[in-house]
Amino acid sequence: MDIKEFFTITCVLFTSVWQSSDSVPVCCRISNLQGKSHVICSGCGLLAVPKNLPTNTTVLDLSNNKFTSLERGSFPDLPLLKILYLQRNKLVRITSGSFDNVSNIQEFYLTDNKLEQFSMDMNVFEILKKLKTLKIQRNNFHIKKLYPEQALSTISKLEYLSMDIFDGFQFGKRIINQTNLRKLHLSSRGTGGVSLLNSSFDGLATSNVKELIIIAPFRKLQTNFLSPFGDLTTLTLRSTGTGVTLHDALGGLYGIRGRTMESLIIDGFRYKFTKGVDLRESDMYNLGTICARKIHLIANAISTIGTDAVTAWTTKTCIEELDMSENLFYLPQSLPLLVLFRSLVHLYATNCYPKTFGKRSILIPERIGFLPQNLTSIDISYSGFSGSIPNFTIETNGLKVLNVGYSVRHPRCDYVVIKGLVHLQELDMSGVDCSEVYPNAFSEIPNLSRLTARKCRLGSILGSNVPAIFKGLNNLSFVDISANKLQILNSQLFVDQKESLKYLNLSGNLLDHLPTQLL
Repeated sequence: MDIKEFFTITCVLFTSVWQSSDSVPVCCRISNLQGKSHVICSGCGLLAVPKNLPTNTTVLDLSNNKFTSLERGSFPDLPLLKILYLQRNKLVRITSGSFDNVSNIQEFYLTDNKLEQFSMDMNVFEILKKLKTLKIQRNNFHIKKLYPEQALSTISKLEYLSMDIFDGFQFGKRIINQTNLRKLHLSSRGTGGVSLLNSSFDGLATSNVKELIIIAPFRKLQTNFLSPFGDLTTLTLRSTGTGVTLHDALGGLYGIRGRTMESLIIDGFRYKFTKGVDLRESDMYNLGTICARKIHLIANAISTIGTDAVTAWTTKTCIEELDMSENLFYLPQSLPLLVLFRSLVHLYATNCYPKTFGKRSILIPERIGFLPQNLTSIDISYSGFSGSIPNFTIETNGLKVLNVGYSVRHPRCDYVVIKGLVHLQELDMSGVDCSEVYPNAFSEIPNLSRLTARKCRLGSILGSNVPAIFKGLNNLSFVDISANKLQILNSQLFVDQKESLKYLNLSGNLLDHLPTQLL
């Protein structure tokens, strides 16, 4: 190689290196759709924002990098940018002018950084006139227990704010002009519990928050902490600690008494009294006045639901969806109370069973049951049913979906016929011992279209010469009878489903062949 060739190659290499240092890093991925670019530079180890980004970029993902600060000129001119991801960096400082070139962003994700109260200049967000969503949780505001209220108050169009809370937090008067705020998602940060005081949200009295989510190890709930939220329609209180009980949570609803709401979720208040709490008449003083379409009382260690409590629950007729899952009550004892919830459409009570069962052998206490006429689906899977299911009748009802699968107590369906389920279309009875099932067990469910019966020990009946178990089920299109220890199948088993059957699951059985007539 002569000196001329060497000089030429050296110049080419130097030029390539120079160009790559000023272009989009190789780690970044750029996708184009209808003239708009999405740029993903997540996990690239970047210390600064790349300069030569496409000017038509609408989504920029800079998460999982090593940024420690943002300042004026940090971003190139990106007038079309709408969504900016900066979560999981090491940001400790953001100065005025940082967002001058990305002033049209509508969603901004700043979670999992190291920002404190004075990490941001007071007017740092002022230029973001179109910003509607800001997620800034899991930063270090909890260390000095102060928020950057002045900086947040300049975001005039903010609709969704997600951030940390800590014991002693307060939304003060500087944040009072957040009149467009619609959704507020708060989660705890730091050690110890969080108290929700009557003054905690005073600065939001003029806001229009409709959805409030608070997830924390609560230490104290004062009765009127929710009163500033005059437009609230959706509330979630989820406990992650041992400080308060369900009674405390229901007492904290005083500030929204008499409201009409879309959804009310009280979740996780089970740790202080692990042996269980009674849902009492006094608990309805607040809850009983709230007309909510959806109510979820999940994982609250409810051991009994008293008739006096249900009677005092005057707004129960508003409820269309009720979720009582992961509690400690014995469900069959509460089923007769369902008829009092006249508007109920969906019931969920999964994983409900006492810590100690005692000797319970009767699954259903009454041989004739009544359900709300609007009730279309019940999911009571993974609950504490036990013993033999008796023959019983469910009077006039519109039930279409029923899931009683995988009870922890392995109930039996010995020679049982359940009458009245004439509208039922989907049934999951997995885990119910049906080794001695009555051949006409499904004869009273003429509209059944989907049957799931895993691990039901159906081997004897499905292999017998009596094919009546599916007789007359002309709409049956989905059948899962996996893991039933089947060694043989009656060739006439699905004779009435030749036109309707679309899916058949026989996995996990002991079959060495299928009868050709079955196919």
